[in-house]
Amino acid sequence: MWNTAHAVEPVRIATFDVDATPPLGAAMAYDPVKRVDDLTLRCRGIVILGGGQPIVLCAVDWIGIANEGHDAFRAALAEAAGTVPGRVAVHTLHQHDAPGCDFTAEKIIKELGVKGYTRFEGTFHRQVIQRAADAIRAALPNAQPATHYG
Repeated sequence: MWNTAHAVEPVRIATFDVDATPPLGAAMAYDPVKRVDDLTLRCRGIVILGGGQPIVLCAVDWIGIANEGHDAFRAALAEAAGTVPGRVAVHTLHQHDAPGCDFTAEKIIKELGVKGYTRFEGTFHRQVIQRAADAIRAALPNAQPATHYG
């Protein structure tokens, strides 16, 4: 028997999608960016609302996000969605040359005084994190009811 005294908030989905393409000349895993006019790299995902704190699922078209870079992504997206970092999943899905984000490596390289190795310079990565967080904030008021899955 269904007890309506414990009715659950309906599940709603908000979507976000931002450009994650680095600028020309930016260092990637293997080579610098040579063109940006073909296919752009994306940072996209969903926020699942209803039934507790929101859940954020994010896929970034980069080769990797690690250490403090991963922590920063999760913290910013969690704050934007009104949840905690433990309810945010950030994954990368690019198997060949693409940006990699690792703020811990960036810090170590700076501490060691290494010059000219810009592979982990994080200014662009932080901009993408901010754009993704802003996109989540903009998407939440437009969340749509989830009617089915599969």
